[in-house]
Amino acid sequence: MKKKKIKRETSIFSAECCWQTVGTGQFRSGENVNPNIGSVGELESVEEVRVETLCVGRDVAEKSCSSLEKVGLLNLTRFEFWC
Repeated sequence: MKKKKIKRETSIFSAECCWQTVGTGQFRSGENVNPNIGSVGELESVEEVRVETLCVGRDVAEKSCSSLEKVGLLNLTRFEFWC
C-alpha cells in the first residue's frame, strides 16, 4: 500500500511566527564553574533575547534542536518543551 503524503495546510494559519522579548539576565558563577562570561563569584548582567515559538509536531521540535546544535547554540540556549 502506497503511503499518502499529508500536506499541511498553511493558508488558514500564519507561518514562522514567534514572540521576542529583550531583557537583562543575571547570574553568579559558582566556585566549581569555568564561566564563559564574567568571573567566579561575581554577579554578571547580560542582555538577552527570549524567543517563543510553537513547533507543531515532534519532528519539527527535533529539527529545531538539531538546527540549534548545528550553529553551536544548543549549549548556550535554554529551551523548554510543553506538551
